[in-house]
Amino acid sequence: DALDALGLVRYCCRRMLMTHVDLIEKLLNYN
Repeated sequence: DALDALGLVRYCCRRMLMTHVDLIEKLLNYN
């Protein structure tokens, strides 16, 4: 289903974004 695929892509993008934010916060804390 096309709608399911879109939802999956959105979910993956959101998870990657959250991981990125987490990494950026950690890097900022180190500096």
